[in-house]
Amino acid sequence: MARRAFGIVRQSRTSDDTVSIAEQRKKLAEFADREGMRLVEVAEEVDVSGGRALAKRPGLRRAVEMVETGQADVIVVAYFDRLVRSLTVQAEILQRVEAAGGGVAAMDVGEVSNGTASKWLSATMLGMVAEYHRRSTAERTAGAKADAVARGVPPFPRIPFGLRRRDDGTLEPDPETADLVVDAFEMRADRGDGEPDTIDNIRDMLAEHGHQLTHEATKQLLRSRLLIGELRFGKLVNLQACEPVVDRALFDRVQAARPSRGRTAKSQRLLARLGVLRCGSCGGRLIVNTNRDGYVYYACGAPRGDCQRRAYIGANRVERFVSDETVRLVGELQEGASAAAELDAVERQLAKLKRAVANMAATFDPMGSDEDVADARKRLSALRGERDAAQDERDRLARIIDPDLVVDAEIVMRDGTLEERRSLIRDAIDRAIVSPGRLPVGDRVEIVPRRESFR
Repeated sequence: MARRAFGIVRQSRTSDDTVSIAEQRKKLAEFADREGMRLVEVAEEVDVSGGRALAKRPGLRRAVEMVETGQADVIVVAYFDRLVRSLTVQAEILQRVEAAGGGVAAMDVGEVSNGTASKWLSATMLGMVAEYHRRSTAERTAGAKADAVARGVPPFPRIPFGLRRRDDGTLEPDPETADLVVDAFEMRADRGDGEPDTIDNIRDMLAEHGHQLTHEATKQLLRSRLLIGELRFGKLVNLQACEPVVDRALFDRVQAARPSRGRTAKSQRLLARLGVLRCGSCGGRLIVNTNRDGYVYYACGAPRGDCQRRAYIGANRVERFVSDETVRLVGELQEGASAAAELDAVERQLAKLKRAVANMAATFDPMGSDEDVADARKRLSALRGERDAAQDERDRLARIIDPDLVVDAEIVMRDGTLEERRSLIRDAIDRAIVSPGRLPVGDRVEIVPRRESFR
C-alpha cells in the first residue's frame, strides 16, 4: 500500500527570492510519484516565517495532526529549510510525528529523524544551520527595519488599499479608494438599524467598485491599524506613520462590533455535521442552507471567493442517494462470501497485535542505551498505532456484519433514529464528493467508501 504523504510548501515573503510555491508543489508531486507515495494533501504557507511556533503555522500543524490521527504517514517538503527554521519547533514536530509512527522527509537531505543518535545529530545540525541563517538575517536587517518604521516606511510588501506608497516608501491616503474604505468601516459599524453589517455584504459592496477581496482579506482590512496611521512591525511601533484614512473613533467602533446572532438549533438533516459531503472544486465541507422559499440544500461552506466554483445540491436528493449507496455498500459486504472470514481475520490480527504490544511493553528496558531506548519507543508507538487501527476496523466490521450488533441496513436507513442512520453512513462512506453543475445526482456525486472491501 502506498505511503500517504502530506506536503508542506512555504515562502517567507512573496517578494523575496526563495523558491516559489508553484515550483515547490511541482517538486513534491514529482517526488511522490518517484517514491511511490500518495500525496493526500499539500498545505501552502505564504508569508510565513520558518521560525514561527507550530501553533501559529496552520498548514504544518494540520500535517502533524494528520499523522497523529493516522490519516497520513509522512510529512514531505521540497527543501529542509521550507519545513522549519527553529530547533525548538523542529524538536516538537519530530517528537510528535515519530511518537505516532510517522516520518518526515526533505527532498534535498532525505529522512529527518531523531530515531538514532546519528540521525538526531544530522537533523540537529541541519536545524542549527537553518536557524542560524534566520537569526543572522534578522540581525543584519534589524537596524534597517527600525529606521524604516521610524520614517513611516512599512518593511513589508503588502499595504491595505485606501493607502498608497510615495516614491520614498512612506504612505499617504489613496484618493481613489480612501472613501471606499471609509464606507466599508461605516457599514461594519452600523448598517442602519443599530447592527453591524456582515462581512459578505461589505465584500459585495467592494466588489461592485472593482475590489475582489476574500472573506479573510476583508476582515484583515477592517482590522488594519495602518488605516489610522499606526505602523507596527513586531516590537517596532510608529503611532504617527501617516495621515489616517479612517477616524480613530470609527475604527474603535468597528473593532467592538459584534453582529448579534440568535441561538442556532442543531440541524436535523441527515448529513449535517457528518463531514461526508465535500465540494468537488475545493474539497471543503458542504453545509446545510435554506433559501427564502424554504428550499433546503447543501452548499460549499468555504468563504465566498475562496472556492472557484462552489458546489450546491438539493438536500432531499443527495440524502436519498447517500442512503441508498450506504445500503448497497453494506449489503455487498454482508453478502460477500469472505465477510465473516474477514471479520475473523481482523479479530485474529487484533489479538496478535495486543499480545505484541504487551510483550514489548513488558520487555522494555528504560536503562538501555539512548539509541536502543529511542528505537524501542518508536517500535512500541508504531505497534500501538497498528493495534488501535485494528480495533477500529474490527468495531466497524462488527457493526456491519454481526447480526447481534446491527439490524438490516435497509431497515436502519428507513426506520432507525437519526444517530443510528448517521452512524451507519460513517461506517460505510468516507466522502461523497459533489461536483458543481446540474447533472443528475448519480453523475454528480462520487462515493468514496471507507473500506477497500466496499470497492
